[in-house]
Amino acid sequence: MISLDINDITNTLSVAGENYITVGLGTKILEAFKAAVERLPFWVSKVELLVIQFYTGEAQPDISELSDMSKALSTCNNNLQLMWSITKIENLEDNIKVVLLSSQSQ
Repeated sequence: MISLDINDITNTLSVAGENYITVGLGTKILEAFKAAVERLPFWVSKVELLVIQFYTGEAQPDISELSDMSKALSTCNNNLQLMWSITKIENLEDNIKVVLLSSQSQ
């Protein structure tokens, strides 16, 4: 398990900008991630700081999807600061849940 702590969260929040939390659910990492990103009120290219918390159920996540996701994020915004963690939660069964905390300055 890789976990974030409260300092990771508070250091991500922008005082002068906008902060959003979105959630996505899917059976694959990219599916859940895309669902969470689609709920953001702005393009990912506008995000300066992004914290991604992956919650997995019984199924093992495909780690290659994390690599694909990181490449796509860096392509759309090479200044993006990214933190992520993965935690297993039994009651998700075969699903993956993604929680995004994003910060965009004014």
